[in-house]
Amino acid sequence: MRYLLLFGLGIASAIVFASACIALVDQIYLNTDPIASKTTDIRHWILFGLGLAGLASLLRFVFNGGPGVVARFMDRNRERLVTMVLGILVCAVFVMT
Repeated sequence: MRYLLLFGLGIASAIVFASACIALVDQIYLNTDPIASKTTDIRHWILFGLGLAGLASLLRFVFNGGPGVVARFMDRNRERLVTMVLGILVCAVFVMT
């Protein structure tokens, strides 16, 4: 169960990182001189480099530090999390009916 939460966190982080990189690459590409670089492949190489750097950092966290952090958080806040999940379920039942 704890790895499912970690996996979801990793997927969400990767999606946010990719969207931020795409916006950054567009800004970098617009600031460079498009006439000097006659190809649009520079945009893909910049995005690939940023993505590779971010992916390496994200994978290092997921495999080394992530499980311990999530396990400690779940152990310390188990009662709050159970209460929150039950409250969400009760709200969902009232909204659905």
